[in-house]
Parts: sequence; structure tokens; C-alpha cells
Amino acid sequence: MKNDMERIKRIPRSVHLTPELDEKLRKLSEILGVSMNSYLLNEVGKAINRDFLAYRVAESQQEVVERFYSNLEKSLEMSLVADDLNTKAS
Repeated sequence: MKNDMERIKRIPRSVHLTPELDEKLRKLSEILGVSMNSYLLNEVGKAINRDFLAYRVAESQQEVVERFYSNLEKSLEMSLVADDLNTKAS
């Protein structure tokens, strides 16, 4: 597993923390027994995946609502045409 992780290309990013946040990160990493980099990567990954999922869900819901209203509009138009034809046939 570690060999697979080593093969994944990493893209460097810079993060600038306040001294207070850096101290909390140092203490928490020590308590958890992980490196600060590992902790940051894990937590940033969770936040990105959570927020991206929320975005995708909202996007999907918007598409469903748009399809619903489009189908509703078509159905109403067909109903009006059918009513018009029935009225003319009577």
C-alpha cells in the first residue's frame, strides 16, 4: 500500500498558519502521534471531499428540479392542447 502512495504525484501547496493555530497543530499532532503534514493532509482531504460532495448533491438537486419543471410545463401544454381539441370536437 505504501508503495502505491509513493507513486502518486503530489502537488505542493503552501499554508500559512497563525502562531496560535500552529501551536495547536503541533500539540494535536503530538497527541495523535502523527506528523503535522500527515494531519493537515488528512483533514484538508476530508474537508475538500465533504464540500465537493455537498456541491455535487446541490448540483444534482438543481438538475432534478429543472427537469421536473420542464416536464411539468410540457405536460400542461399537452393537456391544454388535448382540452382544446376536445372542445373543438364537441
